[in-house]
Amino acid sequence: MDPLKKFGTLEQPEAEAYVARLIKAIDSVNPVLNNFNDWDCDLIFDALKVGSSKMQSIGFYTLLRRNKKVLLSFSNLPHAVSLELKLHMIELLNDPRCTQRDIFDNRIIAINFYREHWQDISSRFLANSISDIPHPINILANGYWGGSANSANADLILMAQLWRNSGYTNLKMIRGTEFIQRQYTDSRTAIIGTIHKEVIFKREQLMKRLEDRNIIYLKDIFSDNEIRFDATQRVKDQWIGFFKYPLWMRSEIRSFLLDKVSHDEFSRASVYAFSVTPLRDFLYETFTNPSPKDITAELIDSMFLDWGNEKKLAGKNWWTDAARVIEYAGRKWPQKWPSLSFSSRSARKIKKRQCVEVGGRLHKSKEGAGRSTPKDIVEKISAIIKQAPDPIPLIFLLAISTGARRDDLHAIQYDCLFPDEDPNFMQLRFWQNKVRKWNIKPLLISDPAHKRIIDMIKIQQDRIVSLIGKKTLHLFPKFYGEKESYVSPSFTTTEIKYLCIKNKILNSDGGIFNFTWHPLRHYRGTEMALSGHDILSIMFELGHESPDMATSYVNHRTQIKKKALIAKGGGRFYDIQGVLDDKISILLQRKEDAAKVTRVCGGACTIPAQIGDWCEHANACFTCTYFRADSQDSEFFKSEALRLKALIFEQESTISELRKENKLRLSEIENRRLARNTEVLNNIHNIVAAIDSRGAYSGNERAYKASVQS
Repeated sequence: MDPLKKFGTLEQPEAEAYVARLIKAIDSVNPVLNNFNDWDCDLIFDALKVGSSKMQSIGFYTLLRRNKKVLLSFSNLPHAVSLELKLHMIELLNDPRCTQRDIFDNRIIAINFYREHWQDISSRFLANSISDIPHPINILANGYWGGSANSANADLILMAQLWRNSGYTNLKMIRGTEFIQRQYTDSRTAIIGTIHKEVIFKREQLMKRLEDRNIIYLKDIFSDNEIRFDATQRVKDQWIGFFKYPLWMRSEIRSFLLDKVSHDEFSRASVYAFSVTPLRDFLYETFTNPSPKDITAELIDSMFLDWGNEKKLAGKNWWTDAARVIEYAGRKWPQKWPSLSFSSRSARKIKKRQCVEVGGRLHKSKEGAGRSTPKDIVEKISAIIKQAPDPIPLIFLLAISTGARRDDLHAIQYDCLFPDEDPNFMQLRFWQNKVRKWNIKPLLISDPAHKRIIDMIKIQQDRIVSLIGKKTLHLFPKFYGEKESYVSPSFTTTEIKYLCIKNKILNSDGGIFNFTWHPLRHYRGTEMALSGHDILSIMFELGHESPDMATSYVNHRTQIKKKALIAKGGGRFYDIQGVLDDKISILLQRKEDAAKVTRVCGGACTIPAQIGDWCEHANACFTCTYFRADSQDSEFFKSEALRLKALIFEQESTISELRKENKLRLSEIENRRLARNTEVLNNIHNIVAAIDSRGAYSGNERAYKASVQS
């Protein structure tokens, strides 16, 4: 017997257990459904409590109910197969996202295919159930499983095409900046493969504990309390797969990921980005039959890095994810895995990083300068954006005005405008999912640009109420059946790409500009810097956790430096004890002393630049003895003190809640943050007191003038 065909077929005891769990799952909904193989509308309506509006949309409810016509038939099928299809349809009928009639019509066709051809299918694939049929995702190859989850069993699809006398459909789509055509299996045939895959996934859920599953749905590891998680499950539930990893490393990778999620260290986006497939591919190219005993420090630190650089793998995660998994496995399974530790410095050897680090992270100038959408491109798109369908013009306006992240921008809530305590302002509020905080942008009502944002948001709100008849959760809602989500970023990206192609908007190389949303964050950061905003203001605007990260979003550095040089003058600077340091204003202006002092948020840093690319006090200037506060930033320090007081109160409450929930590790981490913020607040009080008592420099001349060479 061919082992590839036999893979996945259940042994008799397990097959019996599988059938028992299918029956139990159906009984948990309504035992009546197990007693009938022919389901008419009355049975579905009464047993599933499916609303009549949904029934009308899926099966000519009135006509079929009057004629008592069978809607779904599972007869002439083996018991296991009929149970698999019944459970599949029960979940579909109870899914609020699935109300379109064609969804059900297509599945009725698929069920009829399985009914008419099960004998041939069973013989061809040696299968006793649909989940026994091999699928590319779980067919053994190269020592592990892992075909594309989006593909299907080609032989099964061919049987369906011959049965339906159907072929492929050509669809036109945009890839990059070009139109391409792709072939797709027609939907009524493709659904046969979809049911096959989803039944395999369901078997994983029924037969295995969460920590042993090769398919894990994100809804099973992320709580409903996570803002926006439910809205991202648009057409179907998102999942992560582990079939792609060989058995000898699969459980370790799965355990590592679940551990990260359980400690709130991985978000949904992090889970999707996580992958150890580069390590898998490297090991199988290097060894005939790899195992943990082959893994050494030199192999990962040297050979794996060289291999990745040769493959031109981008970013750092391909190496750092693998290193962290190996470290974790060595700690948890020391008898099987080597005990290794890797330094993050090794990642510096990676050649194709997302940002070239020239002189440290604060100087991503070589590549970073090109990460911002050019101003002339923004102006050209702004001139034609009204050609795009609603609500894309408003989303684009908000993007260049707020610098919000792509998903935060599209998922902004309907109630996003709030009155400010100052009647001259309105507040624009939106949730930042990456840092899990609300961002508040003040809008000056008398400012024409801000007034336009306010007016366009109100127009969009009125448009929603007019179309839907009520307020929605999102400002840019998109409904999937009865479930509300928000307009897809991929849809808006494609529409703007189409505009760029149609209107021949060109990049600096003469090619069509390849639009994406993220560079508009860099555009916003750069425009703010050019307008004179300090790095802390940019940090708050873009929703970053540190000035360091915010600085990487400021591009066109030379232009900004020229502007700063013109504005540079004298000043008074105080250390965190409130002591005046009158040398700083001179050092800041002297070109020959540029290595001795540098500008940071709220003042200057006197730590010598020669010590290296980074500072151990990064992100904690206000606790650093090298920091000097600029007396002209007094108002900033006062507002920062108010913000810290609110943050400290919030952290104290969080620590109390974490301890009550016995989350000791998280409470310890939060307690260290609280201690640092308390120290920062005390130091800021010292600075403010010193500035208030001694004042700021108010002269009319520069404190330092370059000597004139005769």
